[in-house]
Amino acid sequence: MSTAANYPRIMRLFLARIAALVLNVGHIATAAAASDHRVLVVVHAPDLAEVARQWADYRRSGGWEAVCINAAALGAPHAAAGATAEAIRAELRRRFEAARLRGAGPPDFAVLLLGPVAHADGRPAIPMWHRPQRDPDLIGREGLADIATDLDYQLADDLDDLPDFALGRVPARSVVEALAALDKVKRYETAAPSGPWRRRITYLAGEGGFGPIDTVLERLFVRLVDQVVPYEFDVGMTYANPRSPYCAPPTRFGEIVLERLGEGALVVNYVGHGQVNMLDRLTLGDQRYDVCSIESLRRLHSSGNRLPIALLVACWTGRIDLPADRRGLGEMMLFHPHAPVAVIASGRMTHPYANALLQKNLTQQLCVRRPATVGAAHLAALRALANPDEIDRQLEGLAQPIALAMKWKSTPADLRLMHISMYGLLGDPALRIAWPPGEIIDWRCDVQAGRVSGVVAGAARGEAVIAIETMREPIHRAAELRTTIGASNAALDAALTHNYAIANDKVLWRATVALDASGRFTAALPRETLAHPQAAWVKAYVSAMDAAGAVMDAARAERIIEK
Repeated sequence: MSTAANYPRIMRLFLARIAALVLNVGHIATAAAASDHRVLVVVHAPDLAEVARQWADYRRSGGWEAVCINAAALGAPHAAAGATAEAIRAELRRRFEAARLRGAGPPDFAVLLLGPVAHADGRPAIPMWHRPQRDPDLIGREGLADIATDLDYQLADDLDDLPDFALGRVPARSVVEALAALDKVKRYETAAPSGPWRRRITYLAGEGGFGPIDTVLERLFVRLVDQVVPYEFDVGMTYANPRSPYCAPPTRFGEIVLERLGEGALVVNYVGHGQVNMLDRLTLGDQRYDVCSIESLRRLHSSGNRLPIALLVACWTGRIDLPADRRGLGEMMLFHPHAPVAVIASGRMTHPYANALLQKNLTQQLCVRRPATVGAAHLAALRALANPDEIDRQLEGLAQPIALAMKWKSTPADLRLMHISMYGLLGDPALRIAWPPGEIIDWRCDVQAGRVSGVVAGAARGEAVIAIETMREPIHRAAELRTTIGASNAALDAALTHNYAIANDKVLWRATVALDASGRFTAALPRETLAHPQAAWVKAYVSAMDAAGAVMDAARAERIIEK
């Protein structure tokens, strides 16, 4: 995020309003059904033709109509660098219109750009579009003269500036990198195991660096997550602020971030400051500890194909228009065999107001509305920036006087539209999101009788993890937290190790029961735990497979106290 001086007040106000307004987001339990006619267009650099063919073959095996287009074939004969951006866009418009006439709507048409923005040796590549910087606060600042974007490829007409179909880029500079990205997609979709990782949302946050107000921002963010993310999801927080109970011990901070990545999650969501090659740093006296960087990624171990989708709501981390000797963090995540399978990130400096709205939109897409593919989620989140809902309208009303008082040179509406072009998808837009695909039916949660049961129809084997949990905030064991005020570095490390575990512990009781032959589970709930003053939710997660070995995981939660 930008380090503009007005950042603390903006974030405090906007996170507070989001937390107050997003109270009753409807939950759709199943993913949106895919159309019978789905089209993937793979536009590839000429040296990646064989990988493009393999990618298209793989998508065809899953029911997509897939076509490969050599970017060089769209260029003028004298254009040594291959196709112009205009020629590629014209071809994509033609393909989109043809698909639409055959019944494929925007969520069912996707484009994969397979190849880099440029090759150092002049080989043909797939260029990005460059839009002039329109934020007067940034015009004239070094490196901020323009916004490099793939958005213009998504414009099916010249009527507006909104993306019309899903698009992702795999900016591979070699066959090895392209094959590594394809291998991850295949492992994620065909070899990812059953298990609770499919309902885990891992939040990482950088320290704002604004002193005591960081505590306010933390509380507001935790409140926002508590109210927006449905409770069948497990949520974990790791915050790079030594004053927070959610701070991992500083000397192991980077390693713990890698542990969070390696344990698997449906989504890993970072919010904070960012740079091209790294997320933020935790600062403790004269010591600095990386949250996550290209260098630290080298120490990331296998997650057993439990690969997350990464949302990096920060500046710069999605930049791919770099010189030949440099790489960005987002693209290096994409090519690492055990890092996220797809990354949504910005390639330029961002603004906290638009970031807050984008964070809300992406959270709603990935945790509430649940479209089938990551490209559809990304597309809907971007379009929502230009099509404000009631929450957005109230936030914009709040933003207007703040913008005037703090002399913003761009209007809130302008900032929202600028961020549509900043946040790109690195990865395959046709990637099927690994929601728990099953459903718990015949759900019966009887607190008075101390019993819970449910059925996953078609499950041949599996088990259910039943839990009684507290609300996500406040911390229910807050009395056990240790003070960190005035502690030496060694004492602080020990205190934060203790506090971090407590802050992320929401479970009062947990048990595992096997499914019977009909896919039913039944568990007795301990009355003493149900009577606990902070007992708030009964949750069930079923890890199961059908007779053919297909994953049939399912989750459900029921609130047992009054709101």
